[in-house]
Amino acid sequence: MRTLPPPSPLQAALLAITFMLGLAVGQEPETLDPLADPTFGAAVLEGGFEPDPFEIELVSGGPLNAGEAVGGSCSGNVDAAPDFRLDWSGEGRDLHIFFVTGGDTTLIVNDPLGAWHCNDDFEDANPLIAFPASLAGRYTVWVGSFNPTELLFGRLFVTGQPLSPVAFMGDSGSLDVTAAPNFGSVALEVGFTPDPHSVEILSGGGVDVFADLGETNCSGFATAEPDISLEWGASGRLLRILVVGKGDTTLIVNDPVGGWHCNDDFSGIDPLIEFVNPETGRYLIWVGSFASSSLIPAVLYITEREMGPSDF
Repeated sequence: MRTLPPPSPLQAALLAITFMLGLAVGQEPETLDPLADPTFGAAVLEGGFEPDPFEIELVSGGPLNAGEAVGGSCSGNVDAAPDFRLDWSGEGRDLHIFFVTGGDTTLIVNDPLGAWHCNDDFEDANPLIAFPASLAGRYTVWVGSFNPTELLFGRLFVTGQPLSPVAFMGDSGSLDVTAAPNFGSVALEVGFTPDPHSVEILSGGGVDVFADLGETNCSGFATAEPDISLEWGASGRLLRILVVGKGDTTLIVNDPVGGWHCNDDFSGIDPLIEFVNPETGRYLIWVGSFASSSLIPAVLYITEREMGPSDF
């Protein structure tokens, strides 16, 4: 058996944010810190960069009230650390930064001179901040939610074109079978021990699984990236993949021949997918939530035994 590598930066950030929200809601307001490491990543872009727009997946929200921390027209709840950092060398060019999700979010940007810029509801609850004839330098970005416990998956865009959120609304993205898994990969074969194999995960994401796959029994919201990649090394009699979560989750699996398998509520609210005489090869696994803002701690189990969620 090959052990799992650490979570992806996105899921590691989600786990950290979930833990932080449980501790920090209700604390005294703090100042947003443009010098802190960004939670979801950074980019260095120049005028005429390609591909344009630049896009990154992140999650809105945090325990701090942006209006109290920054003042002015700023609103929403954010973390003290920025979500994203842009080092920009396209001085004099137009620069647009905006966020697209299915909920109501806000946008806060600290520009190269240290000035604060904020927006809410530029288009259908999605925010945008434009910098005509932009300055070169560092832009730090926060995406806020209106409820300090609400986290919304979405996509942050940086562009030099006259684009806005409306061009990307309604497109929740797709499950990506080529992407690196959020919680790593594991190789198992018949007779593996210990059985079951378990992995702690966090369900949810911005992709509407039903809209993406068009399969009537597929549901929930998941990240574009699979949560786990399973390399099944030898044919056997039975392979079961199941989830036990602290909320209502769904399960989506892409099998070695490209077929899609989905389940919801196999036992109570926990899903299970069974493969009889399973094919050898790669199984890509996603765990979904029923709202893009719902992040559910869960354990994914892989077993050759006739076990179900009720056994855990």
